[in-house]
Amino acid sequence: RRPELLHRVVISGAAAGMGRFLGAVSKWSAAFYRWLDTETIVKLSVKQFRIPDGYVDMLRDDMAVGATEAFARHVADALMSLQLPTDTSVPLLVAVGERETRFAKQSARKIVETVPGARGVMAPAAGHVWNLEKPELFAHTVRAWCEDKPLPTELRAL
Repeated sequence: RRPELLHRVVISGAAAGMGRFLGAVSKWSAAFYRWLDTETIVKLSVKQFRIPDGYVDMLRDDMAVGATEAFARHVADALMSLQLPTDTSVPLLVAVGERETRFAKQSARKIVETVPGARGVMAPAAGHVWNLEKPELFAHTVRAWCEDKPLPTELRAL
């Protein structure tokens, strides 16, 4: 809403919107939260998102509050209604882990294709939470982007 307040932007692991079919599937699958306890959701999330051991307790705390059917449905609705900006000149870096899901990589590419001047990169051998898997690379990437310096050479083009 106020791009003039931004100098540069980094988006990591974000979605570019969700189509009706995937949105409907997501909303339907939200019902599973009724039957899964927090510990099961944590174990599934740790495996799917490759959460490093040091962050599992924090994930458990977050899941205890937010892993609900209502929240999952709200997220699906928000992703289905998301509109990407097409009238900005703020430099944008879109980053994902190389081992991220196909949907996340497609979303990252969609953001790069939709937002004028956006650039996309992948962190090698990392998943959705590459900021936790490779914190030094993540910090170096954000710092370099914000300071308009060359990005780390380890990153791959999206």
